[in-house]
Amino acid sequence: MYRYNRSSWIGDVEGGGGVRLRGQLKVIVPLAVSLLLWASAYPGIRVGLEAYSPEHLAAFRFLVASAALAIYAAAIRMRLPALEDLPAVFLAGGAGITVYHLLLNIGEQTVSAGAASFVVNTVPIFTAILATTFLGERLPVAGWLGIGVSLFGVGLIAVGDSAGLLVDPSVFLILLSAMGGAVYIVLQKHYMKK
Repeated sequence: MYRYNRSSWIGDVEGGGGVRLRGQLKVIVPLAVSLLLWASAYPGIRVGLEAYSPEHLAAFRFLVASAALAIYAAAIRMRLPALEDLPAVFLAGGAGITVYHLLLNIGEQTVSAGAASFVVNTVPIFTAILATTFLGERLPVAGWLGIGVSLFGVGLIAVGDSAGLLVDPSVFLILLSAMGGAVYIVLQKHYMKK
């Protein structure tokens, strides 16, 4: 039986409210942290580019990430990829790490952080197109409508950006960055099962 608990914004189910709240917080808190970190990445890149070149900024970010991943991998004894998978792993890493981050950093030298964050969010559009083309996946009509709305939104931002996004060739670097991210996602799908 469901009853509303005024002391909590979530409600209570016959005495299990504390457990339910903790369970929901285990989802809400990481999502909120992820959202905050993701949203701060684009202004952070802009600030980082004041002191570092695009190449050095990308290298520094991934040295830090690699150190954290090495600790995590050692702690859980992560299995290494099979030898025959290494070419695809390197290709995916080149597209998703090198191309994506390097071109995004270069593009953000002249494109505003807000506009860059919206343009780079064409990754799902390119991912859907690549997955349909190369993986044989089918996107429902609602998905294609969503892609259309996304493209329309990117177009509105391009037209409305005070920095003149449309005449800035760096926006194409950010679009190529988004394509690199999409290639990374599509390439890794098969290997995520392993």
